[in-house]
Amino acid sequence: MTTITTPQAGPRTTGPASVAYDRIPYEPRVPVAEGFLYEGEVTVIAGPGKSGKGLTLAGYAVRVALGLPRPGEGREVRHEPARVLWIAGGAEDDPMHDLRPRFEAAALSAAGIYGMAPGEALAGLARIHDLSAWADGSPVEVPQDRDRIAAEVAALNELDHANRAPGQDGYAGPGPRVALVTLDPLKGLLGPGQNLNAGARRVMTPLALLARGARCAVAVIHHVTKAGQVQGSPDVVNAVRLAFTVRPGKGAAPSALSLYASNIAAPDDVAFTLAGEGHLVHAVFTAEVPDAATGPGEVPSTLRQRIAAHDAAQDQGAPPAAAAPGTLRLLRRRYDRAGQPGRAQVLGTYRDLAMARTAAEEDAGVPRLRWLADVATVRDHASGGSVTYALAR
Repeated sequence: MTTITTPQAGPRTTGPASVAYDRIPYEPRVPVAEGFLYEGEVTVIAGPGKSGKGLTLAGYAVRVALGLPRPGEGREVRHEPARVLWIAGGAEDDPMHDLRPRFEAAALSAAGIYGMAPGEALAGLARIHDLSAWADGSPVEVPQDRDRIAAEVAALNELDHANRAPGQDGYAGPGPRVALVTLDPLKGLLGPGQNLNAGARRVMTPLALLARGARCAVAVIHHVTKAGQVQGSPDVVNAVRLAFTVRPGKGAAPSALSLYASNIAAPDDVAFTLAGEGHLVHAVFTAEVPDAATGPGEVPSTLRQRIAAHDAAQDQGAPPAAAAPGTLRLLRRRYDRAGQPGRAQVLGTYRDLAMARTAAEEDAGVPRLRWLADVATVRDHASGGSVTYALAR
């Protein structure tokens, strides 16, 4: 006779571990860039070497840090500025020689497009953080360092607007949160024993858990095979929700980020060209560049048209310019395509703020400039750079 012994049941819990779906609320995905980057999700961007994949991500990173429209959004859209954590792997890009000028060129380009003062745009680089190595000099490795990266994101989320940590003098409470973590390139960050063929899911799944736990978008820059397929096993793409490949432009046609695989959305291609030279090269997104025939909203050409446009702006509730005591000097400084400033010129002196601003608008040939702290910037379509007007009291 055989006796079957069953283990004693453990202490009963208050209920099952599972949760009924009538108690689970719907939570929509939060886009960092609609159709491309989402909080809690991983996006793979793959392409041949030197195809511009890192430059396009740098352009997105700058727009996230400055709160500017993402490619494809309306020019009037503004977002809350957020932080970006850029994790550079391998020896492809050096933070000082390559990445800093790359972000600077992208910031100045975006400033010219959206009328932001160059100084304000460059100040936004304080919200892009580099993690090329840990504080002790050891390399960042995935997936082994997933928890350390999550802790770094949490620490950045505690910084105030001036990047002061809790406990430092003047700390003013948490500032912008991290919205985007970029791994560039994935292959250069793989830890010992990791590969993207037999073990792709062991690499990609922890990155997905990092994105969900840190509530940020994770962008992974990767390479393609000679046949144009994403390198590694299919699980490199199957384990995430969005993957794009770079389609290089031919002739005068722009390059594009083209959808490779998705179970979230099917966005349009993101077209871009590369501008600038040397270390100042940057991506210019085609959707952001005004049509050459019309310019930015078709600038009125005659004096009467400009007066009518100004009157229309006032009728729509634009506040009248306040008078300022004393004499104001109006300064103009041109910046070239690479963001390098020319010599400042004094255009004139004026007795009140309204006259000085009107003079700047007439010189720029636009009906209304957007002033921030007595500084306004407009795109210079002739040179590809920008013109900044400043009022000196």
